[in-house]
Amino acid sequence: MTLDGPVAPPTEEAQPEAQASYRMKIGGMSCSFCTSTIRKAYERIDGVHDVGVSLAHEEGLVRYDPAKVTPDQLRRTLEHVGYTYRDPEKVRTFEDEERELRVARNR
Repeated sequence: MTLDGPVAPPTEEAQPEAQASYRMKIGGMSCSFCTSTIRKAYERIDGVHDVGVSLAHEEGLVRYDPAKVTPDQLRRTLEHVGYTYRDPEKVRTFEDEERELRVARNR
């Protein structure tokens, strides 16, 4: 490959903002209005890039700039609009709980 003519100097590209993800289990949702309320609350926060809320899975995922927003702010925002935060690492599925009960019963 050859280049004909002068080569333009490189231009400064905007550095992408840092991005982190915050996943949560959400309690208290009952309809699509709930998911919309949560999404809009997060979209108003400077530093939040993307918000996904699933009514069926009772989950939310927020992508944000950790230099502008903290996980505690995200949790408090959820609670401020009337929903409960549950740590997804601490929430067990119904199947897991049922399995543990069966094992305990059979001892």
